[in-house]
Amino acid sequence: MQVRPWFRHAVDLAATLALAACIAVPVPKLEPGIKHGTEIDEARLAKVVSGARKDDVLALLGAPSVIWVDRDIYGWNWGRANWSLLWATYGGSGLSDVTIEHWFLVRFDAAGTVVRAEHVRGGILETDGEILRHFGGS
Repeated sequence: MQVRPWFRHAVDLAATLALAACIAVPVPKLEPGIKHGTEIDEARLAKVVSGARKDDVLALLGAPSVIWVDRDIYGWNWGRANWSLLWATYGGSGLSDVTIEHWFLVRFDAAGTVVRAEHVRGGILETDGEILRHFGGS
């Protein structure tokens, strides 16, 4: 008896899912939104340029989420979820948001003026510490 190719693929898929015991499917969110922090729009970010004073930056953006004192780096952080992950296992199922971290990082010199400013969108597997270390140069 000849096994049909589509049937063979269906059996392979079923066996793979049974052995893996889970499945996950990305789903776009109907209402994307901010999960934490306060989003800073691109128009305000564009106003933070080299030579701007620290007082002016703080007045424009508000209190930072983090300050790296040794390097005089200020960071504003927010998370935006545009996708969810629909998942199922033998033990249950659920819908989890996939949050992309956003950092706006600003480095000041000893005189309190901007020497570097950058909007960084973190990867799903990249930690906040890695983002800060990369920007800070160590």
